[in-house]
Amino acid sequence: MAGPTAQHCRPLSEVTLNPHTQIIRLARSGSLERAWAMMEQHGLLDAVGDVRSLTLQGRLVKDRAKRASGSERARLFGEAAALYAKAGAVAQGSYPLINAASLSLLAGQSGQSRTLAKQVLDALDANPDEAETPYWLGATRAEALLLLGQETEARAALREAIRKQPAAWEDHAATLGQFELLCEELGCDTAWLEQIRPPRSLHFAGIIHVADQDVVVQDRIAEWLEAENIGFGYGALAAGADIWIAEALLDRGAALHVLLPCDEATFRQQSVAAFGEQWLPRFDRLMGEASSVECLDFSQGPNPSAVTLAEAVAHGMALHNAQHVRSSTRR
Repeated sequence: MAGPTAQHCRPLSEVTLNPHTQIIRLARSGSLERAWAMMEQHGLLDAVGDVRSLTLQGRLVKDRAKRASGSERARLFGEAAALYAKAGAVAQGSYPLINAASLSLLAGQSGQSRTLAKQVLDALDANPDEAETPYWLGATRAEALLLLGQETEARAALREAIRKQPAAWEDHAATLGQFELLCEELGCDTAWLEQIRPPRSLHFAGIIHVADQDVVVQDRIAEWLEAENIGFGYGALAAGADIWIAEALLDRGAALHVLLPCDEATFRQQSVAAFGEQWLPRFDRLMGEASSVECLDFSQGPNPSAVTLAEAVAHGMALHNAQHVRSSTRR
């Protein structure tokens, strides 16, 4: 489950992003008005032949539709479908076409939806090497099959897509959201979707004054992580239970995200080495294998206020990740 490892501790800071990425992030956070304003600011609403801008505009209209009701909801879904269809006409890719097909259904245009879904399957068969990930190609086929009423085949295709890229959590989450909408419209059972929901996110904070080894407790930690299906962990790495938990997360293949209340060197000295040199190699290994490492670098050390703030930020990051991958959290 773990992603690319972090190379060093870096401060939490603003990152310069291109307009499309900024807009996507705003949309994911629910700031649709700000996202739309940025589209206007960068002239992306007038980019008729720009597939990326057309699909991004379609995504924003789709998000608006999900907040609407009645005839306005159907109208907006139809508008989003038209935008994706325009993108599909330019690029002939399966991604805009499947979105046009699904949104047509949600707009009440079932005939148009089925026609487009068949086109999607034809396109996938005609171009099996389309420049998409194996997961997206499989999930797209599953979605088209669902729109055509072939629910059993759709389930099998989606499970196969997940098998090919089991850790593509964000992509899985996007598919879950889409399938939930479609199943509600089609009257399909959604219980089976729980079987493919991404694992939970954990905010952890342990006791410092513990022995460096306790096989019984460490086994119980591993058993709990398994029982709760934890796939992402957020916390610090102080000597003691923090390190026990972090090691158990990595051992089960979960993604470890480290958030320190101060710079790495100070934390290593005051929150790790101070409790015994034997903790240092374990801390260093975890820092090297973590999926990400962040520091609240404005603090001079791991004082109580900085620790409290870091724990709150780690909890918030766990909540955000759980929402992002359409899962839940534990603490």
